[in-house]
Amino acid sequence: FFNVIHIRFLNVVIIRFLNIILIRFFDVNHIRFLNVIHVRFFNIIHIRFLNVVFIRFLNIILIRFFDVNHIRFLNVIHVRFFNIIHIRFLNVVFIRFLNVILQPI
Repeated sequence: FFNVIHIRFLNVVIIRFLNIILIRFFDVNHIRFLNVIHVRFFNIIHIRFLNVVFIRFLNIILIRFFDVNHIRFLNVIHVRFFNIIHIRFLNVVFIRFLNVILQPI
């Protein structure tokens, strides 16, 4: 339903949004470094992950316009096809996030 260009555009938007939020907690150079790592190592997985997040986000917004059963069906499809990738991606991100936070100042 969404082409690759749209997903990549969302990718950039979310990264910039996270940069605005995290800029108070992290060094700007460190955020740029993480962006480079993300682009090189997580591009395909991250696009799929963003696809899932975007679908859920649309589900919340569009729940007034679509049947609830239809939305549940989409969620079931997501769970079956994206569960493993989603969990692995979140594990890696969370471990790196903890490493940055727990790093000695």
